[in-house]
Amino acid sequence: MNARRLVFPSWYYFRTGYGTYFSFLLGVATTFVTIYYLAIDHMPFLKELFPNFWVFSIIGVVVGTVACILVGYAHLKRTQAYSAEVRVGVEANPYTRMTTPGKEEKVSWFAQNGLTHKRVYPTWPWHGTNRSPDIFATGIRNELDCALVKYRK
Repeated sequence: MNARRLVFPSWYYFRTGYGTYFSFLLGVATTFVTIYYLAIDHMPFLKELFPNFWVFSIIGVVVGTVACILVGYAHLKRTQAYSAEVRVGVEANPYTRMTTPGKEEKVSWFAQNGLTHKRVYPTWPWHGTNRSPDIFATGIRNELDCALVKYRK
C-alpha cells in the first residue's frame, strides 16, 4: 500500500480524534480539578455548598451541559457568527460552495421520481446541429423548470 495513502488519512483522523474528543475530556477534567482543589476546597462557604469533588463534578456537568447547549444554539441560530464561519470556510476550501436556496429541492425531486434528462427529454436540442451544448444551457434550465411544474400538476 502506498505510504501516503495510509499516513495522511491517519494523521487527519488522529487530529480529529485528539482535538475533538481527547483534549475536550482532558480539558473538562483539568478545569474541574483545578477549580475544586484550588478554589472551592479552601473557601469554607463554598465547601459547604460542594462538600466533595464528586458533588461539584456532577453539578458542574449538568449546569455546564445546559449552558453549552444554549450557547451553541445561540451561535448557530441566533447570531451571524456561524454564517460568517461558513463563508470563510467556503473561501478557504475550493471544494465547498454556497448553494442557492431551493436548488437541492428541485434536484432531489427529479432524483426521487427517477427522472433524468434523457427520460424527460429523449433527444437533446443540439442533435443535428453544429452548436455546442453550452449554447443551450439557459434553455435547458428553463425547460427543466417547466418540466418540474408539469410533473407536479
